[in-house]
Amino acid sequence: MAFANYLLAPRRRQRCVGGLVLIGLLIGVGIFYGRFRTNLLNVPSDMVRYFLTKETACHLESPARIPLQLGDPVFSLVEPEDLANSQARREWKLVGLVREIGPVDAEGKRSIEVEWTSPAFTPDLSVDWEYYATPESFSWVAQTILPEEKRKELIHSLSERIRLRQQDLLQTVEPVVMQSIQDLVPLVQAKLRESLLRQKPEIESLGAKYQAEIIEEKLIPLIQTEILPILQEKSRPLMSKIGAELFERASLWRFTWRYLYDASPLPQRDLVQTEFQRFLEKDAMPVLESHAGEILKTVQDIGLEIGRNPAVRQTARESASALIHDPELRAILGQAIQDVFADTGAMRASLRRNWENEAGQRFATAIEEIIDPWLREAGGEIFGTPDAGLTPEFVAILRSQVLGKDKRWIVAPVFEGDSKTATTPRRPHLIEGKGAPMYPQWIEASSDPASRNR
Repeated sequence: MAFANYLLAPRRRQRCVGGLVLIGLLIGVGIFYGRFRTNLLNVPSDMVRYFLTKETACHLESPARIPLQLGDPVFSLVEPEDLANSQARREWKLVGLVREIGPVDAEGKRSIEVEWTSPAFTPDLSVDWEYYATPESFSWVAQTILPEEKRKELIHSLSERIRLRQQDLLQTVEPVVMQSIQDLVPLVQAKLRESLLRQKPEIESLGAKYQAEIIEEKLIPLIQTEILPILQEKSRPLMSKIGAELFERASLWRFTWRYLYDASPLPQRDLVQTEFQRFLEKDAMPVLESHAGEILKTVQDIGLEIGRNPAVRQTARESASALIHDPELRAILGQAIQDVFADTGAMRASLRRNWENEAGQRFATAIEEIIDPWLREAGGEIFGTPDAGLTPEFVAILRSQVLGKDKRWIVAPVFEGDSKTATTPRRPHLIEGKGAPMYPQWIEASSDPASRNR
């Protein structure tokens, strides 16, 4: 009771309450430091110690063209804190900040002072350090948010989905495509006919030129010197055989007296023609039909022989080349194509009818069943999902391009030897790094899917 009265005395009561408040504040600071020693910006706990203890500094020599600013971070790949874990690998860590930027000297260089936020970090002063800046180009944004590996995975996923539904797609699209082609053909033919009729004088002029340059100068001499000898050589045996059979069936007497009758003043004048028609139907055609196989074989042999002839092949190449590269012909064809597609209103209306009908809607539904889930999957891979959070790549783009953060940083190499044997520090040079830069903290996040929820 006496002790209680002692504590409740006015002055002692104030001291007691003040002590309890101080103890509560210390406990709160301890809890805050324990929970948030790695804050939302992912700053290591060593940075907190930086504000409590003065750290060592390092000076760099930087070209004036490198646009550093005060407070720019310095990162390094360091050993993980959990050295007992055999699977642990080096991780990016904030080890320093740019605290002072000197003036540009006569050589276009300036001194940069870096203060350490990590007392355990030992930099390597014998090699150059690297400076990186987040690009402002759209190509960097595209490469960051959709790198080559992820792009290949998404394309492969879409291709696989299409492959699994390939038969369904073919069955739904085939009637639409075929009907569209059937409707377009008469429209194209009509427009092409109109265009060629308008260009009739140019076509006639071109035909006259080819008549003189190709047919008369090349093809006719080629027929006389190369093709006719082949025809005679290949066809003579069969023609002789057929001619002999026809001669046996032909009656000279029947043709002779009919000719004499037609030449006389008697009324009927077409006995020879009538006899010739009878001869063709009753005698000649059966002979030719009996040799149809031999005739076909002979024609094939003639065609092969003509095709193998060097002179014929050379003339064909020259003629084809002349046709392809003729500016007048190309002008006519170009004008025809332009006329066909100058007014595509009727074509669009025809296509719209086919693709908006029931068959077209079935194909659109089949495509939607493939594309919609793939787009959702691709969106999750690129931007993130409500469960997993935003992707590190998308967060990096938002921070750099929208919020203006993570613009510049320096990469400091780690001294690999024993710190006791380190040589006298020199002033390392700062050079521009190579490759597609990505802020180190987002590199760590992109390699750890669980970090998306942080």
